[in-house]
Amino acid sequence: MKLLLSGGGTGGHIYPALAVGREWLRMSPENEVMYIGTRRGLENEIVPKAGFSFATIEIKGFKRSFSLDNLQTVRLFFRGVRVAKGLLREFRPDVVLGTGGYVAGPVLVAAHQLNIPVAIHEQNVIPGLTNRFLSRYASLIAVSFPGTERHFPARKTRLFGNPRASEVVRADPQKAWALLSKPSGGKLVLIVGGSRGAEAINDAFLSIIPRLSAIPDTHFVYVSGKVHYERISRLAEEQLACHPEVRRQLTIFPFLDEMPEMLAASTLVISRAGATILSELTALGRPAILIPSPYVTNNHQEKNAAWLTEAGAAVMIRERELTGERLFAEMKQLLEQPQRLSAMAQASRGLGRPDACPQLCRALAELARR
Repeated sequence: MKLLLSGGGTGGHIYPALAVGREWLRMSPENEVMYIGTRRGLENEIVPKAGFSFATIEIKGFKRSFSLDNLQTVRLFFRGVRVAKGLLREFRPDVVLGTGGYVAGPVLVAAHQLNIPVAIHEQNVIPGLTNRFLSRYASLIAVSFPGTERHFPARKTRLFGNPRASEVVRADPQKAWALLSKPSGGKLVLIVGGSRGAEAINDAFLSIIPRLSAIPDTHFVYVSGKVHYERISRLAEEQLACHPEVRRQLTIFPFLDEMPEMLAASTLVISRAGATILSELTALGRPAILIPSPYVTNNHQEKNAAWLTEAGAAVMIRERELTGERLFAEMKQLLEQPQRLSAMAQASRGLGRPDACPQLCRALAELARR
């Protein structure tokens, strides 16, 4: 059977789709996968690197306030539907899955018009604009969080979890330690601001680099995002020149293909509260300090973070409350309380859905046959 995937813009839309694609190919050697994205989104780099057949259409998002730019967006949308129809006729998928982002709109509308079964996956507690729009065309709506079902028609909505969770549980933490050239088994704190990085987290962490030696026997891995890496590495180097004792405790990356392995090796994770990272944390049972982005639609990251915080699996710091001092205090306190960390890890694991991807793929296969 053939599966067509579409979703883009951020890693939160892309990585769940790739997880489904890999599981689909594992299900049968005869299965095929194709991915439709855009040239400007992260998918243009990530998807071909993952080895999937990849095609693009041109699309951009609507502005929420009145703007003449929206007229061009409407034209691009209908042109995107026409181009997507051509790609669909050529590939002839049995089922199409959209994981969010503007590109999924014209692709799934085109599939619906060609009578190809359509499914969507919603990663966040509060659905995004694209998936709200596409829900009318979908025969299956897969959600990641309990409670998200109420935003969609009950008869076709099912709780699966995030497909990315099924991949991270297979991750080998030894690969992370090998990447760092460190002996395994020590304490590791992973700081990451999402696929594009986060300036507020960057600035807070930079300010506490001189103090990291106050947390001994711990290695800190900082993933800055490619956009910020040059500035962060330069400023960090200035700090390390004055505090050379910290150098052996800190590694900075612009981006990590080995993120599942690094998460598996982590003692504590400091991150944004995107749905994908939360699915990874809960699948692995990792405690976290969450700093939700305030710049997302419906403030959905804060609602995501509240889900873990209320369960006792995380500590939340809102960005307006974030300072280097607050971040350092929370981090040091947790690392000095192993029993509390253990309880948070247990609570996190209790929220995880590591079988999300196989379950979703079986449902997609059933939809295709039906």
